[in-house]
Amino acid sequence: MLEELLQREQGKRGSTLAWLKEPAVKASPPAIKMLIAKLETVRHLQVSAIDLSSLNRNRVRVLAHLGAKYHRDSLLRFSEQKRAALLVCYLQDLQQELLDRLLISFTDLVVGISRRTERKEQTHHITHGKTLTRHVHTLRKIAKVVLDPAIPDEQVRPRIFAVVPQTQLQDVYDNVGSTARPEDGQTFDLLLSHYSFLRQFLPNLLAALEFTGTSAGKPVVQAIQALKQMEAEGRRKLPTDAPLDFLPLDWRTTIEAADRRIAKHLWELGLAEQMRKLLCSSDLSVPGSRQHKVWTSYLHTEAAWTERKVSWFARHPGAADANEYLDALEERYQATLSTVLKGWNANDFAEIVTNKEGKATLDLSRDEKLPLPATVEPLRDAILSVMPHARLADVFIEVEDWVGFRDEFPHLNERQNTPTRDPRVDMALFAAILAHGLNLPLTTMAESTDIPYHELTHVSDWYLREGVRFIFCVSAKVTYR
Repeated sequence: MLEELLQREQGKRGSTLAWLKEPAVKASPPAIKMLIAKLETVRHLQVSAIDLSSLNRNRVRVLAHLGAKYHRDSLLRFSEQKRAALLVCYLQDLQQELLDRLLISFTDLVVGISRRTERKEQTHHITHGKTLTRHVHTLRKIAKVVLDPAIPDEQVRPRIFAVVPQTQLQDVYDNVGSTARPEDGQTFDLLLSHYSFLRQFLPNLLAALEFTGTSAGKPVVQAIQALKQMEAEGRRKLPTDAPLDFLPLDWRTTIEAADRRIAKHLWELGLAEQMRKLLCSSDLSVPGSRQHKVWTSYLHTEAAWTERKVSWFARHPGAADANEYLDALEERYQATLSTVLKGWNANDFAEIVTNKEGKATLDLSRDEKLPLPATVEPLRDAILSVMPHARLADVFIEVEDWVGFRDEFPHLNERQNTPTRDPRVDMALFAAILAHGLNLPLTTMAESTDIPYHELTHVSDWYLREGVRFIFCVSAKVTYR
C-alpha cells in the first residue's frame, strides 16, 4: 500500500504523497475536513501498527525528516527497503502532526467564536451606548418623581408625564426593549449566532478523534460520547438526561431555562469551549497526539523503571520514602532561596524589572562571560608558539589520509562519482564541511579562504545532503570506537 502513495492518479497533478505533504493552511472548517481526510488516508495504511521502539528515537526522527524532504521521483530511485523505511518513519510522524494540527485548528476556531462574540458586544455598546445613556437619564427623572415623598400617589402619574411626555416615554420603552442587552449581562444570545459555524467542523472532528481525559476531564469525555449518540440518533433537541455537570453554573442555568432546541445549540457551544480549556490544561488528551498525549505517557514504563530504579536510588540515598525525599527537596530549595535573597541587594549581576503591564522579568545587567585569569594569556601564547603553523587545507588533506571520509560524501548524481576527483572540489568540500560543523555562513568561509563562494554552495548542495551528513557522523563514531 505504501507504493500507492507514489502513484499519480489520472486527472491529478501530483501523487498522494505530494498531497499529504502540502503545507498547513489557516484554520477553517474546510481546512479541518482536509486534515481529517489526510489523517484517514494515513490511518488506512496502518503504519502505526509497525513497532519502531527498538530503534533510536533520534534516528527515527532523522529518517522521518528525510522522508518528508524527498520527492516522489527521488524515493522511486531508492531500493524498496530503503523507500519503505523512509515512508514508514515519515508517515508515523505525519500522523502525530496531523492530530496536533487538527487540535490546534479546533482550538483556534473556538477561540475565534469567543472573540467574534466579544467584538459583537463591543460593537453593540459603541453603537447604542449614547442612546441607552440618554434613556437611563430619562428613567432617572421618572424615578426622582416616584421616590419623592412630597408627591401624593394620585399625583405621581401626572407629574411623570409633566417631566417626561407620554410619547417620549413610549419611545424610550420601545427602543430599550430592542437594544438593551440581557439583564444578567451574558452574551449567550450573541453566541448562538455562531452555532451554524460550529456545526461545520465539530461533528467531523468528534467522529475522527477519540478523546480521553483525567478525572477532571471525565465529565467532558462523557458529554462527547453523549453528543456522538445524539448525532447517531439524529436528535435536534437536547434530551432531558443530557449531562450538564461539565458546564459552569451560568451556562447550566441558561440551558435549563431555554427551549430544548436552543438548549442543544448552547450545550454544544459550551462543550466546544470546555474541550478547548481542558486541551490547554492537559486534562483532555487524544491517543497518538504528540502535544496532547495522556500525561502518564511521560512517566517511565514499569519495565524501564525496574531497570533504572536501582541506580537511581543509589544516586539518591533516602529517596525510598517519598515523604522524606520531598522534604529533602524542599529543604534544599529553601536553603538555595535563602542564599539568593541574602545576597540579592549586593549583587550587580541581575535585577528584577517590572514593565508597564506589571510583568516581572529577570534582567542580566552584565555579560555572563567569565573574565580570563591573568595567567591564561601567557599559557595560551606559549602553546601557540610550539604548535606548527598549518594551512586549513593541509590539515583536511592529512585527516582525509587517516580516515578516508571523503568517500562518505558522494555526488547526488551518481554519474559524477568517478574514480578520479578534482582536488579543487575536495578542497571546497572540506571547507564546506568545516563551515557546517562550526555553524558558519558559507560567505564567511569564502572570505576566510581563497575558495569562491559559488564553489562552496555547489559542493554544499550536491555533496552535503542531510542524510549523507547523518550517515557520515554515525560511521565516523563507529570507526572511532
